[in-house]
Amino acid sequence: MIVITLTKVPRSLRGDLTKWFQEIQTGVFVGSVSARIRDKLWDRVQENIGSGQATMVYSAANELGYQFKTSRTDYEVVDYDGIPLMMHLVTKGSPVGLGFSNAAKYRRAAKFSRRAQKKPIQSKRVMPFVSLDVETTGLSVSDDQIISIGALKSDGQNETGAFKCLINVNRGIPEGISRLTGITSADLITQGVPLAEAMTGLREFVSNWPIVGYNVNFDDGFLLAAAHDVDQPAIKNRMIDLLPLVKKANRFMDNYRLSTVLETYQITNEHPHNSTSDARATLQLALQLIKKRCKRLLKRLRLWDLFTVFPAGAGVIPDVTADLVRSTRVPRRCGGNPLSATRWQPGKGVPRRCGGNPYHIQPLSWFVWCSPQVRG
Repeated sequence: MIVITLTKVPRSLRGDLTKWFQEIQTGVFVGSVSARIRDKLWDRVQENIGSGQATMVYSAANELGYQFKTSRTDYEVVDYDGIPLMMHLVTKGSPVGLGFSNAAKYRRAAKFSRRAQKKPIQSKRVMPFVSLDVETTGLSVSDDQIISIGALKSDGQNETGAFKCLINVNRGIPEGISRLTGITSADLITQGVPLAEAMTGLREFVSNWPIVGYNVNFDDGFLLAAAHDVDQPAIKNRMIDLLPLVKKANRFMDNYRLSTVLETYQITNEHPHNSTSDARATLQLALQLIKKRCKRLLKRLRLWDLFTVFPAGAGVIPDVTADLVRSTRVPRRCGGNPLSATRWQPGKGVPRRCGGNPYHIQPLSWFVWCSPQVRG
């Protein structure tokens, strides 16, 4: 038998605990799990408790028959002859340490400033990308159509270009969609362009840059159907969805709707359900994730950088990859030089002991398919 009480904790933590316990009253959870699961859940509670407090009571083989834990810092659980007790801690003011004066602070700031000047921070390059959003007449790819497209270009730091258009779908817009998006059938007739023209303009705007979106699979499905309807090639740019990245970075949000995520990241969306405004908000979200060093987003943008700048058939591994492989352990049988096979000549066999890879390096194995000679 295990009882956990929570006070002033995030609602997401309470919802997470309901996977294992039953909440019989607000903040009071009762259940029965193994000792191993119990300890892991307590670690999970302490990790995500925020500014709240938690107490856990569970069965134990002692004189009282139970044991308890608490997250409070002003109390400590002590064992008194086999009886668990709560001891109130009297906190004493810590003595003033050295370096508390303003002069010491200025001296320390100057010291770190000199260090920073000696070792300038080299910012890692993030290649440009496009933020995309579409508005449709509904949620079904087969039955509904795109009525608005908004896309914004970014150099990884700021907005550098915009593309927006309304599409004349030659059909009435449902009243609920008009109320949600602010787009009426009259707007599409007077300001809309044919779908083929819109798709051509969008393809020219995005070029071969990666496309970033929030729940981008929804947008990609409608764009694929639209390209098929006008007999145009599909947009095959790399699609990067921010939704799983946000879920990975924020595990205990109330929900992952775009409005909730933007509120969490303190991003203002002036006109929700407007394609251009949503694309701009998504762009700001991507830039914030970049500033916070979201590893998955940075990795995807930089891998795109290498594939795009050095296209298929280049035949030479670029110098920019030297930093990636300089610390790679290369077998001595391959010469011990991580760049020993940077140039591959057709007709020369690759040693089988090197795995058939003309570059001999496992981390760069994805370069193999960049060469049509190797691929063939």
